[in-house]
Amino acid sequence: MTDYFMLAFTGMVGSGWLFAALGAAGAMGGPASLLSWIIAGVFFIFMVFPFAELGGLFPFSGSLARYNHYSHGTISNYLLAWAYTLGAVTTVSVEAVAIVEYASYYVPQFWNSSIGVLTPLGLVVAALLVLVFLAIQLIGVNVYGWFNRFITAWKILIPGLTIILLIALYFHPDYVIGKLPGGFVPYGYSAVFAGMITTGIVWAYEGFRQGLEYAGEGKNPQRDVPLGTILALISAIILYILLEIAFIGAINWKAAGVEPVIGKRSHQAVGKLIHSPVRLWQLEYRY
Repeated sequence: MTDYFMLAFTGMVGSGWLFAALGAAGAMGGPASLLSWIIAGVFFIFMVFPFAELGGLFPFSGSLARYNHYSHGTISNYLLAWAYTLGAVTTVSVEAVAIVEYASYYVPQFWNSSIGVLTPLGLVVAALLVLVFLAIQLIGVNVYGWFNRFITAWKILIPGLTIILLIALYFHPDYVIGKLPGGFVPYGYSAVFAGMITTGIVWAYEGFRQGLEYAGEGKNPQRDVPLGTILALISAIILYILLEIAFIGAINWKAAGVEPVIGKRSHQAVGKLIHSPVRLWQLEYRY
């Protein structure tokens, strides 16, 4: 069960643990981005429970590309399997690019910040990372499962420490409850739902499928696959909500051009994006 939990959890907590939190708070929802994570999490609970049950009933490797065969036939499953394959292939490259973009903070030569793309050196590094990912997969599932335990532990430790330190050192509760220009929902409730797609929230939660992909490799998949997958989803939802709370409450919004409004209410608030690397929400307001 532990390995299935870690596979699913690692799939959900990747590059999105910072990019999605930043995009949700800055680009779409402001403090209401918390609602985006919660609502999307509830949606995924209803979707993941049936998949987790199917993973126990039909414990096949690559299982998500096979369930449709039993319910809708060969042609439908052929199309779905191709779509899923393309998604899996692009996920590897996206994660490689995300790692290099993170690393560009320390090695600026990896990223062209003026146009927002990798430099030739960054492309080389991303390609090498894809080869590393391939090598880990080719070694075998036993080695990958062992290696993934360290990766998952790292993904729990670093975001967890980030949450603790942000809340302990920089947290402002007034920011979280919406005492900023524009209030709790600066872009309206439609942005709460739109932000689920455009900021990577759905992308993050979709990683639950990684545990199901290895359903055929376990000793007791009927018990371990559903339990591990469901626990991983619940853990990821809690982690992302806490991370978003810490992020919203700890960011220096004043430095970003947003003055907190304590005990007052703005009469006019017009939302617009900041076209900068951080893309924080910025509001024009008058009293």
